[in-house]
Amino acid sequence: MTLAEILTSGTDFLLALQSAFYALLLARQIGFGRFSAMHFWPGLFVFSSAAALAGGSLHAMKASQIAVPDLLWRFVLVFVMGASFCLLAAACASWMARRRRVLGWAVILVKTLLVAGMVSFSASFRWVVLDYAVSFAAVLLAVLTRLKESGSRALAAGILVSFAAAYVQQAGIGLSEAVNHNVLYHLIQMGGFYFLYQGARALVTKVRTA
Repeated sequence: MTLAEILTSGTDFLLALQSAFYALLLARQIGFGRFSAMHFWPGLFVFSSAAALAGGSLHAMKASQIAVPDLLWRFVLVFVMGASFCLLAAACASWMARRRRVLGWAVILVKTLLVAGMVSFSASFRWVVLDYAVSFAAVLLAVLTRLKESGSRALAAGILVSFAAAYVQQAGIGLSEAVNHNVLYHLIQMGGFYFLYQGARALVTKVRTA
């Protein structure tokens, strides 16, 4: 049992709690009744929480020297793809006209299914990272065209911080053997989720008061 794996699983669980809390706050703000297109925003955090919980469980099992089932790793990949889908779907719900939303969601669904197909043949994290990066980049481009609108700057900050977190993880940058690239990624991503939540909250408020 290594300290690095313990810290990695611990920060993963913290990330899961943070995401679940934001999902609950947004769902409460939108309402728990009939489904609304804006529910994709809390959906983003629900899937992010599930991915972090599964990832934390995976690292905890490694720390305890328990064999990690392949299914658990595939759950991580599926949950990350779900978060990616919800991010783009939420952006469509927030900024696209009602008539165009269905087309936008159809394109997003096709993209997600293509990535799922790739993952089914090769359960490599690189496909999911690529899918996640494309989704974040697309939303960032949309945000940059409307920086004066409510929530846009917070969303831009959240996406940029998330990109920085992903770079740290993929580049293997750590502060020490214990505080490795995964731990640092989780800590930075917490900041990214904070800004993403603030942006989503502002957009939900704007739609509800429109």
